[in-house]
Amino acid sequence: MRLPAPITDIIVGAPGPDIIPVAVEEKFGAGDRIPDTVIDGWENDDLIVRATSVRGRMHRYNGAPRQDSIALQRSMDGATVFIAVADGVSAAVHSHAGSQAAAMQAVAWLEKNYTVGMGDAEARNLLQNAAYAVSSKAGAGKFADALPDDFASTLVCAAVTRTQEGLAGHVFSVGDSCSWILDDAGILPIAGGKEDYGAVASSAVRPLPYVPDVLDVQGFVTEGAEVLLLASDGIGDPIGGGGGALTDLLRERLVGRVPGIVEFAHIVDFSKSGFDDDRSLIAVWPKV
Repeated sequence: MRLPAPITDIIVGAPGPDIIPVAVEEKFGAGDRIPDTVIDGWENDDLIVRATSVRGRMHRYNGAPRQDSIALQRSMDGATVFIAVADGVSAAVHSHAGSQAAAMQAVAWLEKNYTVGMGDAEARNLLQNAAYAVSSKAGAGKFADALPDDFASTLVCAAVTRTQEGLAGHVFSVGDSCSWILDDAGILPIAGGKEDYGAVASSAVRPLPYVPDVLDVQGFVTEGAEVLLLASDGIGDPIGGGGGALTDLLRERLVGRVPGIVEFAHIVDFSKSGFDDDRSLIAVWPKV
């Protein structure tokens, strides 16, 4: 039997260092319960979804757990998907647990409560519920001595519905996790991200468990081959203003085609010098 060639890193610009992943240190209370990489994806009559969360090279090197988390939930009729990316704050020792709580609570709330016409009061309730899920980790079980800030996490979540033209919905964001529309022409920010590369919200926004006074809620629509993306800043930072090599890679691999779930994770685990943070990316296409 002839074996396929070994999989090698996808290089974006100058490559980063080769890293052998080490075990997560016990001080994080994570052990092997926070896997290095999570891969998900499916399709139905309306939508196609790919999602992955990958431990960054720095955390693979220094024994810290992956602090990013992702979550997905379909509506009962299958025409809407609720998605979330949460990025635990690096300095918060248990932010891996906080990001999990934020992402899971966000999609659960959206699945139960989202409507196209929901206003600021409902959006605030969504973020308050996610914030409570983060802060309530403190003082419980193995986190008995922890404080709410030890679980701090950003959050970007969305409700995405199939339309005749493409996709439509809303994005809700706290902090510098990102969302975009990707097409042949490039990448357009929707919500979140860092202010210095042109996104909507300031990176100075405090993460959960704090809820901002001014909410970052953005509606969106896509048409044709446009793809909706939600990501942590491990993807957002190397994308920057959107005109570089990573944007080119995403356009090549995601516009006009849908990668398999393993290929999607391989794309996100690209090697690029100077960018070694955890990376999470969720992509949604309309089913044609």
